[in-house]
Amino acid sequence: MRYNKKMFRQVDITLPFLALLLVCIGLIMISSATQTSPEGWQTPHVQRQMVSAIIGFLLMLVVTFFDYRRFGDYYLFLYGGALALLVLNLFRGAGGVAAQRSISIGPLAFQPSELTKLGVIILLSYILSQEREEISVTALSKCLLGTAVPFLLILQNDLGTSLVFGFILLVMLYIAGFPGFYLLSATGGLVLGVFGWILAHLHWGVWLPLKEYQLMRIIVFWNPGMDPFGYGYHLIQSKIAIGSGNIMGKGLFGGTQSRLNFIPEQHTDFIFSVLGEETGFIGAAILLTIYLLLLLKGLHISFKAKDRFGSLLAAGITGMFGFHIFVNIGMTMGVFPVTGLPLPFVSYGGSALTTNLLAIGVLLNIHMRRQKIYF
Repeated sequence: MRYNKKMFRQVDITLPFLALLLVCIGLIMISSATQTSPEGWQTPHVQRQMVSAIIGFLLMLVVTFFDYRRFGDYYLFLYGGALALLVLNLFRGAGGVAAQRSISIGPLAFQPSELTKLGVIILLSYILSQEREEISVTALSKCLLGTAVPFLLILQNDLGTSLVFGFILLVMLYIAGFPGFYLLSATGGLVLGVFGWILAHLHWGVWLPLKEYQLMRIIVFWNPGMDPFGYGYHLIQSKIAIGSGNIMGKGLFGGTQSRLNFIPEQHTDFIFSVLGEETGFIGAAILLTIYLLLLLKGLHISFKAKDRFGSLLAAGITGMFGFHIFVNIGMTMGVFPVTGLPLPFVSYGGSALTTNLLAIGVLLNIHMRRQKIYF
């Protein structure tokens, strides 16, 4: 009992509080985006999101008191299980564009790509934690291979999610001590190579491992006006919605762009557009402040972690959150191409929400065990 009291005293309520704030904001915005009048929590989307939130918080509580070092003992099983689900998804993915990334089990559906993010983070954390000084070529090769497999499996159906794995790898290599200059050089060279590949495809028909809609999203990013009623429609309507919010916004359930369904996928990928229109600059600034506190807390946990494995694990999770936040908000404002990445804790989606809350539990776990006396 004494041990448990000591453990409880180490729990930091900041992270779960920030997560709860974001979930509540998400429920309000999903409600606003999926119904035409403020009549309460009547839409099925809100009800399903609330169920996912409850499940997610329960998982967060469970994983908090499960020693995170055990993840390292079963890293191959966790990573392999995630890959098995991805392969299964190739054969049993539900129909429909959005559902191509989901596996249905009775009335429930989940996206294995969400759990795979955690599987990859655990794999990379274990491999890099075994390197005490410089990262060996063998370890680097294992990291690249472990990241490339899920990247390729997900690429065809979800370009945005596949890019998350690359960013997670960069963050964790940097935290592990890999020279930043080489990481920046490799990233820059890769971006230029991809850009050249796209140009070669457009001019000479060179094969490109992207679907038409993925390629068009990249092209219209430079000029949405070239296809204002097609591939550029999402971006144009999103920027109109955010810009029309001004300082104070139009009020909840008062956004014309969302009420008239001008914004596609407004309860998922473009939920920030709804928030920007209805709560304005003030609401967007509050949301960004909460996200900033969340990321800073994650970095703090990484720096204060007891061991190298915990530090890398926290860094990978924080990097995952950061990439989703910046790319999602950036794409709604036209800073990045439309990728289809959800906004953490806010966008509708049970798989993403439960996985993110599970990740918060891992961060709490690492923070709670940062001192020797509590092991």
